[in-house]
Amino acid sequence: MKKWLMILLVIGALFLLAGCEIGDFLPFVTPEEVPVEVETLSADVEIINWVQDESVVAVNYEITNTGEVDIAYYKILFKVTYTDDNIYTTWYEKEGILFAGVEKVEVLIEVNDEVARIDVEDVKLTEWKFR
Repeated sequence: MKKWLMILLVIGALFLLAGCEIGDFLPFVTPEEVPVEVETLSADVEIINWVQDESVVAVNYEITNTGEVDIAYYKILFKVTYTDDNIYTTWYEKEGILFAGVEKVEVLIEVNDEVARIDVEDVKLTEWKFR
């Protein structure tokens, strides 16, 4: 009989604790004080070269994942400066790159005039979400 009572008490305790989080048992620790390991998401993008052929510029760049996690998806904002100092910007989107990975990519950009230079203006990175 005592054996069954103990089993019922343990099962009851498990049901009560099933909805609790570990923070419920740490009443003196606030969320700001709990150390959280943050994995960084970062990448370096370098334009290797570019070649204009009339109304299209072929831009060859290298992207290196310098963060601590895989990149699921990235966007690069290219800034095209024409010889008359007019500026055109365009986003290029691509699937990601693995942790510590390096990838060489060629992208074609349509242009309206003779190009003087091309720069990387911005890079947006997205990490994998498994929820």
